[in-house]
Amino acid sequence: MDHTTFVGVGTHPDDIFPQISPHNRFRRDNTSLEETEPAHAATDLSLGILMILIMTIGIPSNLLSSLYFFTRPKPTFHDTLYLIATVSDFCVLVSAFAPITVLIGAPGERLAMVFSHPLICQSWALFFCTATRFSLFIVVVLSTLRCLAIHAPLRPVGKTTVIVGCVVYLGGIIVLDLIFLLLGEIQSFFIEAYGSCVYSITGKAGEVFIGYMSAEILIAISIITINLIISIVPLLGKQKKVRSKARRNLRNVAVTITIFTAVCVFCNIPLGTMVIFEMSGTNQNFPRYTRMYLQLVSYIVMTVLNAALNPCVYLTRMPGVRKWATTY
Repeated sequence: MDHTTFVGVGTHPDDIFPQISPHNRFRRDNTSLEETEPAHAATDLSLGILMILIMTIGIPSNLLSSLYFFTRPKPTFHDTLYLIATVSDFCVLVSAFAPITVLIGAPGERLAMVFSHPLICQSWALFFCTATRFSLFIVVVLSTLRCLAIHAPLRPVGKTTVIVGCVVYLGGIIVLDLIFLLLGEIQSFFIEAYGSCVYSITGKAGEVFIGYMSAEILIAISIITINLIISIVPLLGKQKKVRSKARRNLRNVAVTITIFTAVCVFCNIPLGTMVIFEMSGTNQNFPRYTRMYLQLVSYIVMTVLNAALNPCVYLTRMPGVRKWATTY
């Protein structure tokens, strides 16, 4: 029984889509040859150009933001979290180069291109999947801290514990993925609908792993959405005139984190929806052409867009970042 998730298909790819040609021997998908419909060349090319534009904005912005948070003489706790977020987003943006080669290298055909090498395929899937999940986790942390500041302002926060927790979470993602990859329970294969390499189940334990990853993504998006609602309600209420500079700064920080969270929700709702479709098997009822773009846009394009928009929030909302960037 096929069980598709956002990270791949639920049966061994060799049982689903046979080897096609020496040039594109890693081109596989979860439909039969008779059902295959080519992607639209103009749409692929447009998406590829769009991703190049996103990278052109996102990579320099993330580099500037990272340098700002890294070089601050006395970095605050939130500066450290923002630094972690910008580095993670930078990794997402850099990894977008590979899918772009698929979209622009042979528009409409979705040839494997750089993914045709097994080592690149495996490494890219691990790198991109890790960066994506960790980026979501950092937003969970920042938005949760904001909610605690609203409803429990006197509650002490173990800052060192939070930072260590982030490092442990990142290490856990990498170690867990590597264990299942090395055991052969999952493997990375190039799948046209994603325009990239994704994890696919190749063993019984792989189903547990894929289920865990799907739950991890859904839980993260759900927490971020709830935190956004909790954070935005006080900001929408009637505000008294604030004369204290400290209080104005606190409100500005609150607005910044709320916008940061809202951007994440906007960009990741398509991914969460796609995960639900794939877990329920609903996506199998979609036309092949529709799946070619639903999965690509929700999994790749919107994730890359999120990584590029985050530093724009820093530059527009944080005077210190903006002033530093203009004089750098």
